[in-house]
Amino acid sequence: AGTALFKNETDSFGISGVYQVSFSPTLSGTLQLGTIRNTVTVTTPGSRFRSTDSTLIGNVSLRKRSERTTLNFDLGRSQVPRSDGRTVTRNSAGFYVDRVVTPRVNVGLGVLAQDLTSLGDVDRFDQRFYSVDLTASYRLLRDWRVQGSYRLQNNETEQNSILFTTDDVDQSNRRLLVSVIYRGVGFRR
Repeated sequence: AGTALFKNETDSFGISGVYQVSFSPTLSGTLQLGTIRNTVTVTTPGSRFRSTDSTLIGNVSLRKRSERTTLNFDLGRSQVPRSDGRTVTRNSAGFYVDRVVTPRVNVGLGVLAQDLTSLGDVDRFDQRFYSVDLTASYRLLRDWRVQGSYRLQNNETEQNSILFTTDDVDQSNRRLLVSVIYRGVGFRR
């Protein structure tokens, strides 16, 4: 293996606490709060940049269930690694609903918005994702279902990199997926 021209390293340490509560038999919630400290080091030929920051992380989730409908609402802030070596702060909000229409038919709708911001002062980028998911499933037999799903996703990226310059990028992605689902019976003795 050769020597990399660009190296991006992140060391992180965090701590958080989680509180789960059932407000009623049909309404529950989760609260997570914490902090994470990151040290980002970017190395290029002849240069080395280092920055440190601390960030509040957390998540608030509510789930409401009825006989035929389940509603989920999530609001969160986290830090996640990416495949390109960067660590990003992710702010997200999502709403999901699943409805039993008949004993054989379920439908669902999900809406998700995410804002990703890279850590450190070097090789910066901001990315926004918006997606809408539609699903429908039909029970064929007791343990077999067929499901169709459609996702529309839009990505907007702004980048200010020391390695390369790009204009802002907008992407739209559409996905149609058909699945056959078997629900197993689990382990038997």
